[in-house]
Amino acid sequence: VEKEKSFQDAAFIGMGAERMKRKYEEKAGAAKQKKKQWQRVCLLLLLINTGVLFTSLFIDNRALLFISVIVFVGIVLALVLYKDPSNGLQEELLTLQQSAGGRQSEEAMSVRYQLEKDEEIRKLFERESYKLQQLERAYDKVVSSYEEWERETFQAGEQVDAYKTRYMFPEFYTYAHILPAFERIEKMQQLYRELEKQGTRKSSLYEMISQFEHKLETVIGSAEYSKLHEAQSRMQNEKEKRQTCKQLKEKLAEWQEEYEFMQEQLKQLLIERDGLWHIAASTDEEMFLEAGKLAEKREDAEKQVGRLLPQINLLEQRLTSLSLAEHYEADGYEEKLKQEMTVVQNCLTEEKELTERIAKHRMEIANLEEGSTYGDLMHEWEMKKAQVREQVKKWAAYAAAKTVLTKTKQYYHEVHLPRILQKSEEYFVYLTGGRYSKIFSPSEAEPFIVERNDGMRFYSHELSQATAEQLYLSLRFALAKTFEHDYPFIIDDSFVHFDAVRTNRTIELIKEIAKDRQVIFFTCHAHLLAYFTEKQIIKLTHMRKENEL
Repeated sequence: VEKEKSFQDAAFIGMGAERMKRKYEEKAGAAKQKKKQWQRVCLLLLLINTGVLFTSLFIDNRALLFISVIVFVGIVLALVLYKDPSNGLQEELLTLQQSAGGRQSEEAMSVRYQLEKDEEIRKLFERESYKLQQLERAYDKVVSSYEEWERETFQAGEQVDAYKTRYMFPEFYTYAHILPAFERIEKMQQLYRELEKQGTRKSSLYEMISQFEHKLETVIGSAEYSKLHEAQSRMQNEKEKRQTCKQLKEKLAEWQEEYEFMQEQLKQLLIERDGLWHIAASTDEEMFLEAGKLAEKREDAEKQVGRLLPQINLLEQRLTSLSLAEHYEADGYEEKLKQEMTVVQNCLTEEKELTERIAKHRMEIANLEEGSTYGDLMHEWEMKKAQVREQVKKWAAYAAAKTVLTKTKQYYHEVHLPRILQKSEEYFVYLTGGRYSKIFSPSEAEPFIVERNDGMRFYSHELSQATAEQLYLSLRFALAKTFEHDYPFIIDDSFVHFDAVRTNRTIELIKEIAKDRQVIFFTCHAHLLAYFTEKQIIKLTHMRKENEL
């Protein structure tokens, strides 16, 4: 009976252990799943709390920062100290297995399985403990960083308080507001400096305007003009006259310089001519030519003497021979011979002098011919005269063209320009929304001038890019309105720098002009298509050839 009872107890214990094992496995799986869910929830809360922590650091909220740190520590402790509910089942299973002993092999295997599970749980506990230590160290670092941040924040707060006191900043300013405040202060300083420059420039402009008005009043009062336009026209004419006078003076200076150069050349030639006249013992050109003729005659006489001397010598020898042979001595022969010999000697002396003079003249002529000074200068003189004649012809053509252009310009300036300016003023006032009221015609020295509705005037290059484009667009529209009504008006993206308001006004003005004539508007900006209907839009496509690069 005892054996049967013990057998029944063992069987009961084995069945209990088996049930406990199944129950343990089921609850262990559920506990494991629950633990995973718990860990996910804790990690999610930890991430959210970390975000709140950094947000509190950024916005400088100490209360929120302290709460975030406490929540962070609580989440870490809850994650580490979470108790696995399967531990009680494990202990109960071990008790039943110890009661059953080693009677059943399946029970022993179950025990070994549980021991292995315990070993895994122990290792998991060690890993979690290590993670806890890491989290604690991380927590310590966070606390240290927080303390350091508190010290820096305190120092920054003191510095911010000093800045508030020094620069009179608002009380709600923190250190995050200081840098933008200083940037704004620097910008304000720059604006004040720029304002001061503009004020100085404004004062100088007002002074210039005052001086100009005073001069204008003087001119108008002395000339008895009743209109400013007449005074301006006269001033423009005076400017043109001064410009013409300046050009003529420059041309006169060039001609004067060329004249002085030619005078120097002529002076040099006259010096050389006087030297030749002095050598020829002449005082004018006729005497110099006569001396040249005499030199030629002397040369002929020398040649003739050269031919006659041998004959004279031969005749003297014959006469001497005959006189000696006949013992005949003519009366006065010796004296006559001496006279003739004296004449011959004088002729020879004069011949020698003339020969030397001729040789000298020939040398001078050869030097002049070899140096080519006279011929070159004469040739250059003729070339200069030809160039001057050509320049005079060109100047006459240019002067005639300038006269025609000046008259044409004056005609357009007096007849067409007032109508164009009047129309362009209407367009410009509309395009600028009434901010500008007048346009003044340009001159050779000054561009267009526009007047703002407050009376201030600006040159065209002083306007903003969009306003300057509005000005030139108004002039183009006025020209198109005044001339060439039979041809289409072509516009190619002339207002790409306009904002929405300027663009809308320009499109409306184009549509108004299109009522009287054809307007072709090219654009590559898709947002401008919204201002037109589908019937008014033609899309151009460009098909590239296959062999075209």
